[in-house]
Amino acid sequence: MRKTHSPHGKRTALARSRAFTLVEVALAASIAVILLGLLGTVLIGSTRALDYTMKGGVSIHGVDRLASRLRRELVSSSQSRLVIDTSASDGDKLTFQQSRSTGNGQVEWGTYDSQRNWVPNGAIRYTVANQNLVRQILSGSGAITFEEIIVQGVSSGAERGFTASRVGSLVQLTVRSRQSTTDGSNITRDWEMAMRLGAS
Repeated sequence: MRKTHSPHGKRTALARSRAFTLVEVALAASIAVILLGLLGTVLIGSTRALDYTMKGGVSIHGVDRLASRLRRELVSSSQSRLVIDTSASDGDKLTFQQSRSTGNGQVEWGTYDSQRNWVPNGAIRYTVANQNLVRQILSGSGAITFEEIIVQGVSSGAERGFTASRVGSLVQLTVRSRQSTTDGSNITRDWEMAMRLGAS
């Protein structure tokens, strides 16, 4: 005996098949939305992390440059030739002279200019200007003959972007940098370093 299928049964099975397919589509769409949301969060976090790294990287490079240069310069200075002025509002002023031998057993004090020419009684000064830590070369009369930026974006005002102190022949320095990120927040970082003078 041959079985017959009613059109009504076929329509019911087809409807169930379509309903099941719609459930699958809705579930897949929900999963896709969740994954896209997670991906967006990760991308935003990565962008912020990259932003922090880039903003801070400039200062790190500048601080490394500062530390390297000061180690070379202070090794030929002394306690009696170094002055720390804490009266400026944006940061301390570190001023010092270097020594060199005259060739006959005598020592004279001064510094070298940007062309490596000797400046008798000249000096080097590190100070904060326009939110940058700058290195200045002073003539024997105290006039600024050369200036270059060493660290960009240091703090100003009450936060004081550059502080210095001395204990015996040990010079301690702190550079404070305040950076703004693309999300509107601010990051304040302190870099501390210590180095010794070459003579007492």
